[in-house]
Amino acid sequence: SSMIIYGTDGKILEKKVPIKEVEVQEQNNINQAIEKREKMLIFLLINYPEESYKKLKNKITSQDIKIPQNQKIVNKVYEELEKGNSNIIKNNILELFEEEGIINYLTGILAYNFEVNEISKCIEDIITNYEKDNLTAYKFEIIKQLENSDKLTKDEIAGLESELSSVIIKLARMK
Repeated sequence: SSMIIYGTDGKILEKKVPIKEVEVQEQNNINQAIEKREKMLIFLLINYPEESYKKLKNKITSQDIKIPQNQKIVNKVYEELEKGNSNIIKNNILELFEEEGIINYLTGILAYNFEVNEISKCIEDIITNYEKDNLTAYKFEIIKQLENSDKLTKDEIAGLESELSSVIIKLARMK
C-alpha cells in the first residue's frame, strides 16, 4: 500500500512506497536464487558424481546449504560418495530416502532440464557463487564489528578495516 500526495493542481507532490514490500520481494529473489543453485548442486552430484563430488565437497560444506531439505540430501549424497558409492547415487538415489516429500522433490530435480552444456564450467560457477556468498557474509560481519568500534582498540579497528578492504577487493575481482 503506497501513499501518493497530490497538489491542488492535481500533480503528484510526493509518493511514498513502503520499504518492507521491496525487502520482501528482494528476499524472495534471493531465496529463489539459493533454491535454484542448491537444486543444481544436487543435480550435479547425482548425475555427474565423478566430475563434481571432490571439487564441490572441498569448497561447499553442508553448512553452506541454506534449505534444510537440501542440506539433508547433500549430506546423504556426500556420505555415500565418500564411501565410493557413485553407482548408488547415479542409479538408485531415491532408494536412499524414505520420506515421500524428499523422494518427490528429488524426482523433480532429476526431471528438470538444467540445460548444462559444460559440466566443469557449471561446477566452477556454483563454487564461485558460494564463495561470493561466504565473502559477502564475512564482509557484513566485519562491518557489524566495526559499528561497535567503541569496544575495540585502534589496532583491532585497523586490522578489521584492512580485512574489510581485502574482502571487498576479492569480491570485486569475482564479478
